[in-house]
Amino acid sequence: MTDTPSEFPTPSLPGAADAERLKGLRTLTHVLYGLYAIHWL
Repeated sequence: MTDTPSEFPTPSLPGAADAERLKGLRTLTHVLYGLYAIHWL
């Protein structure tokens, strides 16, 4: 039991996926807010 692949499936670039996810969520939030504003105009 030297390695645990179940805990760390992707040890390389741990922050890349989080950055992409945050960028996607930010874009999605802006789109939703834009549609909400247009709906109430």
